[in-house]
Amino acid sequence: MEAEMSLLHEPLHEYTFKLPGPPPVLVPAITWCTQVDRELRLRDRPTDATANDPDLGFLKPVGLGSISDNGEYKEWEYQQRWEAQKILPWLSVGPVPAARDKKYLEREGITMMMAIRARPTPLQGVLRVGEELGIRMEAIDTPDHGSLIKAFPHTTQIINRHLADVWQSQAATPSPRLGHVLVFCDGGNDVSPAVVAAYLMEMLDGFDHIAAMQVCQSRRFCINFDETTKNTLRAHWDILQAKRAILGVQSDAGTAASHHGHQTVLPLREGTARHKRHIEEAAQDEDMDMDSGVDADDALRFLGRSNLPFAAT
Repeated sequence: MEAEMSLLHEPLHEYTFKLPGPPPVLVPAITWCTQVDRELRLRDRPTDATANDPDLGFLKPVGLGSISDNGEYKEWEYQQRWEAQKILPWLSVGPVPAARDKKYLEREGITMMMAIRARPTPLQGVLRVGEELGIRMEAIDTPDHGSLIKAFPHTTQIINRHLADVWQSQAATPSPRLGHVLVFCDGGNDVSPAVVAAYLMEMLDGFDHIAAMQVCQSRRFCINFDETTKNTLRAHWDILQAKRAILGVQSDAGTAASHHGHQTVLPLREGTARHKRHIEEAAQDEDMDMDSGVDADDALRFLGRSNLPFAAT
């Protein structure tokens, strides 16, 4: 009996002073995804694109396959973690050893290498190989996840501008080739795949943070997004959705303006327009007898509604 009473008084959960964190972001395996056969399609225009950004129409004819299309998907070996894997025909991700592998860089036709560094570590070996092969080098320093999410739009613009420069430089040749960008970090398992996942979210049609991480992990099995990186990518997806919503509103407003002599016309309900009150009007409101009627502000705010908060009886 005493044992039963002691069990009743035992706490079910330990009390903690730790602040609550965001819920975990679950990324199911690609074989469990309901969109396994979904085709990868480029968006018509990146969200952060401006009038000065290059035209990426040359990427449209490139076949991207499906979300689960990967020739090396079923045969992953441990030593492949030290190699780079192709995510898109023009974009690969991997570790530092892959950026020093001269044979790999020549075989895959790498035209730019982008280092994602948590701290400004020297890259003499990578720089030496890059200079020998004439490969462009970029280094993005991301000491924390706050700087990482800020770098996402910048890294996407760098990649796209390089691809456009390579294409334009070969425009006069009979068969121009695409540029090929290798994004790498120390182990190639966290921050560089996060940059690639952000690029997929920006460039592919209807790809959220879950689908982007699934594609990266299906190509490179050793990728391990921690919870902070997952929440960073989820926050970036929310930012992209907000930007696209604003662009959609602006596009609709521009369409309406074109039908009204290039003058933006906003729909207003009759009687809702109000002018800025002068100080004399505000002083008169202070002396108003509350039993004589409805306040002017309330009358304007509730104009057109059937229920008024204060009405004379």
